[in-house]
Amino acid sequence: MRRSWASTPWNCCANSSSPSPRLPPFSRVERHCSTNGRGRRDVRADLTDRVAVVLGGTSGIGRAIVLTYADCGAHVIFQGRSAQAADGVIAAAAHAKHTPRFIAADLYDYDAVAGVMKSAFDTFGKIDIAVASGGTGKPKAALFDKISKDDLEGFFRTHAFQRMYALHAA
Repeated sequence: MRRSWASTPWNCCANSSSPSPRLPPFSRVERHCSTNGRGRRDVRADLTDRVAVVLGGTSGIGRAIVLTYADCGAHVIFQGRSAQAADGVIAAAAHAKHTPRFIAADLYDYDAVAGVMKSAFDTFGKIDIAVASGGTGKPKAALFDKISKDDLEGFFRTHAFQRMYALHAA
């Protein structure tokens, strides 16, 4: 007998009245489910009065996180380079309780990232969630011993350091 995904014990959406026993109880985070119109179910958390900082929040996964957190009631400060792209994110979050706030900053500059975190802390007095999204550039296809020193440093600058900057600065 095949079991459907919805009947598995780790799917908290299978029975929205009782979450999965594998999920820890949360004091202020209430999980609930809704159908997103494509046959999938979304699991959302109540993030009311939480403060989230999303680096790289003007496009891609970072943008989706900004919109989701705003929809869940969080105060969101997001970083990016394009004010025009930020305006699109803010417009898309018009229905949210709190309008996301944009700070233009370079993700690859530690002092700029620290400034974003400081601004969030100065505004709200806390940071509950820090998301290090964003980053551009793809490594060139090559064998490890054929990669130049500059390409190797560039890879870590775009894929590792900017995430460490965010977490360290928070």
